[in-house]
Amino acid sequence: MSATKGVNISEYALNLYKNLPKINPTNVKLNPGEKRKRPHVGKRGHHGHSPRGAMQQLAYKFLGYEGGNTPFYKRIPIENSYNFGHHVRREYPSLSLYQLQLMIDTGRIDPTQPIDLLKILNTKIIKFDRDNYYGINLIDKGMDLFCAKVNIEVQWASELVIAAVEKAGGNIITSYYDPLSLSILKNPLNFFAKGEAIPRRLFPPKELVDYYSNPANRGYLVPFISNSNSEFQVDINGFNSASIALWAKKLETAQKFGYDIYFHAGGEQTGDLPVKITLENINDFWKQPTNSNSHTKYPPFPSKLFTLKNPTQIFEGINPGWVVNLKDKLILKPKGDAWKTFYGGMYMN
Repeated sequence: MSATKGVNISEYALNLYKNLPKINPTNVKLNPGEKRKRPHVGKRGHHGHSPRGAMQQLAYKFLGYEGGNTPFYKRIPIENSYNFGHHVRREYPSLSLYQLQLMIDTGRIDPTQPIDLLKILNTKIIKFDRDNYYGINLIDKGMDLFCAKVNIEVQWASELVIAAVEKAGGNIITSYYDPLSLSILKNPLNFFAKGEAIPRRLFPPKELVDYYSNPANRGYLVPFISNSNSEFQVDINGFNSASIALWAKKLETAQKFGYDIYFHAGGEQTGDLPVKITLENINDFWKQPTNSNSHTKYPPFPSKLFTLKNPTQIFEGINPGWVVNLKDKLILKPKGDAWKTFYGGMYMN
């Protein structure tokens, strides 16, 4: 303050500004701890990258490349490829006749009882770990070694498999299970614990009706469909022309592969001895017996081995609409005719 005593402040500042060096890039310093980012010199594009794409820098362009323009195959409308929707198509895991014979020999499956999808899943040999699994495809591997007399229900089978099972004296049926029924069969205890009524098994979709109603495929709808029209006919015992057509196909398959089929009719006419089926006597098995006191016919599947499941049943011996109580170990059966109409209609016993 003493140096500037008696001097004008404005003049003092002006003289100080004249004596100080001018501000230029050489005497301007950064703040302590600050680093200056060096600019990218001689670079093209943004942030040091080339403006050209990776495909433009290729020495040899791939087939169909049009210099960055939309390719021709993307400009046309979408056309489904040969495997479009493969992840939702119905698949049938294979079970060979050799595996089936091995499971019977090792005691995993009882051949004296009907074999359905639930009993096959209980063996833990085949796992349904995908949502598009719709049942078992019985294949002909090991058909020369198969000798078990079984009544088996599968979802898909070839003519060789059908011939191998029937040659051994057994019976094979192809049946359809809807996705809800399959989810219940995967874990029945989990479903029973919910305390819900067992739903009815739905009929196959339109594209599968012909397969499961064809006697050549041993479809489970054959005894319930009349040959005269496409409507479902109530015939729980199978006494119609469709049953005769089923046995006619059995006889045709037997003649094609060179073996005989027999029929255990029972009763006073044949006793317990099996009767060989031919074209001449195939219609006689559906005639009334000569005994006037008897009012029954010879059924197409009379014994326990040839028991057919109701087309609306999921579990053998348990009708739709029943509730399984695991805690009390009881089966609750509804009363009245309303539940029969809703859950099974004409197919309920």
